Amino acid sequence: RELLVPNLKLSWQGKDNYTLPEELRYQIQLDEAEPVRVNNATSHELVGLVNGSHLISLAAVDEAGNRQAPSTTRRILVKVPPVPLFLTPRNGDLLNTRAVSATWEGSQNCGEGASLEFNFKVDEVEWSGFKADLSTTVPNLADGDHAFFLQARDALGNTSAEPVSVRFEVDATPPVCTVQELPRDWDQITRDLDFEQEPDYAVNFKVSGTDN
Repeated sequence: RELLVPNLKLSWQGKDNYTLPEELRYQIQLDEAEPVRVNNATSHELVGLVNGSHLISLAAVDEAGNRQAPSTTRRILVKVPPVPLFLTPRNGDLLNTRAVSATWEGSQNCGEGASLEFNFKVDEVEWSGFKADLSTTVPNLADGDHAFFLQARDALGNTSAEPVSVRFEVDATPPVCTVQELPRDWDQITRDLDFEQEPDYAVNFKVSGTDN
């Protein structure tokens, strides 16, 4: 059985030739761990299962101390997908540079310190291939809308269920200011006037600005 979550609820029934079912005790063992004792219950939840193959053993114990042999066993395969997360840029960012840096991180369920690789893509360009890098810089982006995409792959080869994305806009073109109308005697003013001597001298003119 394959699990895509790290928790598993076990349910069972037991019977004995002497002990009533409700008086039976049980021992549950996960792999080589110490057995867990369950009294007066027919269910138990295993939590925090790491990715990989696991063997679950269940044995009933009656009032006389007789233990079921052999135990009932089930093997499960835990395949919780890793989760990638963009740190920068953020959704909706407006950036004034054509070289945009992306940083990310991810979580995995293979145990502390297990490796994690990432697959990165820009817009409709091909995927980069899985690498351990946690950042990259994309040069020469044109003005307009762009998207970065990211997948993660854990040490056992499990990949993220869906790529995550971040969408942003680049506007690296500065605005342009144009003088529309100067005073008619502008040439004479600039030739004869000493602005340092007359710092409060006012000149009225019209300008306009455009941006992409």
